[in-house]
Amino acid sequence: MDERKKILIDLRGIQTESLYRGIGTLWKYILKHLAEIDRKNRYFLLYFKDVPSADDSIDYPDNFEKVYVGQFAGNRKVLFPVLWWYNNAQLGKFVRKINPDVIIYTTFPEVTFWEKSYSGCITINYIYDVIPVLFSRNPVKRYVMRRKLIYSSRNHFVIVLSKSVLEDINSICSSGVNGVFVNYPGVDEHFFDFDSADCRSCAEKYNFPDRYILYVGGFDPRKNLTRLVEAYRIASERIELPPLVVAGKTGGNYYEALVNTIRRYNLTEKIIFPGYIDDNCMPCLYFMADFLAFPSLYEGFGLPVVESMASGCPVLTSNISSMPEIAGNCAVLVDPYDINSIADAIISLSTDDNLRRRLSACGREHARKFPWRRTAERLLEIIETVSAKEK
Repeated sequence: MDERKKILIDLRGIQTESLYRGIGTLWKYILKHLAEIDRKNRYFLLYFKDVPSADDSIDYPDNFEKVYVGQFAGNRKVLFPVLWWYNNAQLGKFVRKINPDVIIYTTFPEVTFWEKSYSGCITINYIYDVIPVLFSRNPVKRYVMRRKLIYSSRNHFVIVLSKSVLEDINSICSSGVNGVFVNYPGVDEHFFDFDSADCRSCAEKYNFPDRYILYVGGFDPRKNLTRLVEAYRIASERIELPPLVVAGKTGGNYYEALVNTIRRYNLTEKIIFPGYIDDNCMPCLYFMADFLAFPSLYEGFGLPVVESMASGCPVLTSNISSMPEIAGNCAVLVDPYDINSIADAIISLSTDDNLRRRLSACGREHARKFPWRRTAERLLEIIETVSAKEK
């Protein structure tokens, strides 16, 4: 960048449940690499007080300053509009105090409602996906989130994680989009370069079986776990299968319904829930798996796909949304709505050693296209581009 800028990043959105999902991972690595490559611009990082954040382990240089605000003390669900107003008001006070050149909103639905524009200040909104618009079962929420998406796209610059999300936004916001940029997330080097000897301690810590099929991610209908379990049951009736390990933070209504489905199919001994896996053990979890089964209905990017590939684990994923774009030619693609399509792919990957070896080699090479450092560099390029537009 030609000029030193004051950049405010509102990180309150990754202090919610997103901390344990892909959004938390994304900002941990973006901030890590920004701290390494940019010593000129001045960064103000805005957090809630006394709440964990994804970047807690980062030792920032002197041009990064952490700033804290309080959380709303009322009932968060009943008073959600008040919560949005309160968070915007807290941000506004700080904006007027420091007069930043750029504000980056790291959340779409969680912290604020209409992200405000401020005179003389460029605003950039990260929109990771359009899940609240497409998948919410509440028609009021769908309507509100659709209006919020349109407002954000017309009044801010927007960064998305894939061309697929860009197409979704263009479809929903048929005209008047201010400027949307694609910035792919990455995969950290520790997924490529890890000591397989260390995997023994991870296996003991989480009680991994000797062989298994792996799912990594959250628990909600969009993740398509019910169909995955049904496909696993069908495939297991045709061939002998290793256990299915479903890794991720457990809990919630969908998780409970999934457990009941597994009981109904008498698969409780075959489907394992180890819970949330420490980041240091994730490469081993992928590496030791026969393959990753990730037939999601929608992803803004799909971090488990590239993390699995980097670790040498073959990938089964969906032929819709962003997943073909991210997986390239290095995965088995299935129709996620077709249980038999998923079951056939499970059988193919379980029985074809050559297929698994080919996908493993292809995937490791393909995953090299997604370094986190490049994600951070691309963010700086976007800030430079939009700053030039606003002059």
